[in-house]
Amino acid sequence: MDHPYHRLVLPDGAPFELKESPGKGWGAFATRNIRKGDLIVADKPLLVFTKLPELLTLDELLAAFRQLSPHQQEQLMLSCQTGSRDPADLARLCEEEALFIDVLEATENNPAITAFCVVRSRFNHSCLPNASLPNFERVSREEGGLSLYAWRDIASGEEITFCYLNQLAGMCLTRLERQEELQFECGCGVCHLSTDLQRASDMRQRLIRGLLYLARGVDVDDSRAGWLIVDSELRDVAENLRIPESSMFVYVYLAAFVIEEEGLMDDVVLETLSYHLHALNLFSGSSNVGVAWLAAAQDT
Repeated sequence: MDHPYHRLVLPDGAPFELKESPGKGWGAFATRNIRKGDLIVADKPLLVFTKLPELLTLDELLAAFRQLSPHQQEQLMLSCQTGSRDPADLARLCEEEALFIDVLEATENNPAITAFCVVRSRFNHSCLPNASLPNFERVSREEGGLSLYAWRDIASGEEITFCYLNQLAGMCLTRLERQEELQFECGCGVCHLSTDLQRASDMRQRLIRGLLYLARGVDVDDSRAGWLIVDSELRDVAENLRIPESSMFVYVYLAAFVIEEEGLMDDVVLETLSYHLHALNLFSGSSNVGVAWLAAAQDT
């Protein structure tokens, strides 16, 4: 029997196809070699709401659904594996997240955004992905579109994955913490229990989180998590933003180094970290540049 996903319309020239992924249901697989930085898909959400998904009602979903063209309605419903034509199943799709839901929390100047995509809902998660979503907030709020780019070179036949978690927060959580956030078990290399890779990854994740806490004075979700820093005096200095600039440089530099060791450094992460690297401006003098280069050359 023809699977409903076979009838999903992919963008012209898409470098991937949809097919079964062992243990994951369906996924997207490269049909040719994809170079690092290449655009994989630009997916404009069919439904966009200015509120968080848990606040959406079935009536709101149905009202938005009825505003779509017949073709768009069909494509949206094909995300239901049974190929259901009943719009009421949208509620089930939302609950099961069979539709990929992009969520932007509310900020001082912008409301929350919930976006329902169709094509990208077929890409699976990995904590060690090969694709990423750059400039998520800018693209989502200003252009209304969501793009997926190759994080590294992807070979033909390889499954294309990206991390469902917030880019910065996702790299600071241990395997169990990620599982709790995702509400499912990931099978990627750093999530296999009782492996040296998994244990080393958990230690690096905790170290990254602690270093960024010292540099920022708050946790990656902007909350206070004092248990991260055992030394109460050091924690107090960090939370009151009294960390010396030279120390901040070392903390962020080490965090970047460990992130790269974890295999999670890309342009998005680098852009995120650069926001916290304002201390580097103090190293603009020639003598300080020399000191910085010497520090960078040390065996960490």
